[in-house]
Amino acid sequence: MKLARYSRDRMLVGSEPIRLSNEIAQDRFSVTVHSTDGECVRAKYAITTFSLGVLQHPGAVRFTPELPKWKQDAIASFEMVTYTKIFLQFPYSFWPQTQYLYYADPVERGYYPLFQPLDLPGVLEGSNILIATVVNGEAYRVEQQSEAETRSEIMEVLRKMFKDKDVPDPMDIYYARWTQEPWSYGSYSNWPPGVSARTHQHLRENVGRVLFAGEATSPQFSGFLHGAYYEGKRAAESIASCLRGPRWGDCDFSK
Repeated sequence: MKLARYSRDRMLVGSEPIRLSNEIAQDRFSVTVHSTDGECVRAKYAITTFSLGVLQHPGAVRFTPELPKWKQDAIASFEMVTYTKIFLQFPYSFWPQTQYLYYADPVERGYYPLFQPLDLPGVLEGSNILIATVVNGEAYRVEQQSEAETRSEIMEVLRKMFKDKDVPDPMDIYYARWTQEPWSYGSYSNWPPGVSARTHQHLRENVGRVLFAGEATSPQFSGFLHGAYYEGKRAAESIASCLRGPRWGDCDFSK
């Protein structure tokens, strides 16, 4: 078993590659979406599932007309955080068969504090894969540096944790750089203390014929995959109801 490499050029929905959109224009009757590869799509309605990081990133996407202030304020009120999992594969395992391994650095808070073995019974037995996790500031720092630098830092930590073990160098290392991906600019959203439910409702409300979905707009499951699923389903069902006619629901998205 080897660590698989992610390639943004191979991201597919069915057999179709995912395209990045950077301009959304709407009027009273339609929405026009322009992708970064020059493609243009026009429809009666559109669902945006941009991550909160993309919506907050300057120049990542342009709305015409500009989003109203209440929408911009709602987008700015929430946080996009970073949670980075670093996969390391070793020639053999040297750690105990336990679900979590912890490290408390005496100087730097959050410096490679958590490790998770994947070679547990019923998981990926024999893989000799260990996951290191860093978050927030440490995740940003790690994603800015090379895999060689990260490997060196992790090995120093592991050899402190297992002083009585023969700790080998890893055969491979891989981690995603979520803060640098143009379709994410972070890992998932966070609802900060003091931000009201009304502000979150503004985050998920439509603007004209453009509906907003994704994990960040979920009131119950923000930050989770199923939150994105439920919000996409909600937005799609709203549009489907409108296309069936006014008697099926509130179809006035033109205001």
